[in-house]
Amino acid sequence: MPLFLGVRKITVQKDRLVPIDEENLEIDRLKRALVDAAVYGNGQSCDLKIVVDLRARIMTISVKGSGLTAGRIGMAMLVEYARAYGDYAVLDKIAELPDTMIEVGHFGIGFDPERFLGWLHHAKQRGSLQLRHEG
Repeated sequence: MPLFLGVRKITVQKDRLVPIDEENLEIDRLKRALVDAAVYGNGQSCDLKIVVDLRARIMTISVKGSGLTAGRIGMAMLVEYARAYGDYAVLDKIAELPDTMIEVGHFGIGFDPERFLGWLHHAKQRGSLQLRHEG
């Protein structure tokens, strides 16, 4: 059975303010996105905290729940994103740091991270997306 990604909330953090002129400021650019999500399927479920660092192009996933690893979930997300957008040469698992309660995985993102955020937003709007790759 496949896994499903459900995105509950996406919070975007912006960089510093830059003066345009003496009276106006402009936000320089997006800095990172914090994503509250869950993955479920195969009789398992877990809560996710995802940080997408837009400048460093790194996605960090913290997993709390039963039997699903950050590595498996992260690779499934990146493969499903690549399948949707055709960006296949982009998968780079950096590290997986197990803990007793929470597992953390770090992934390099070799594509436009803002476009990846659009994919996560699409998952939020649909209610869930199927992750067919199960690492």
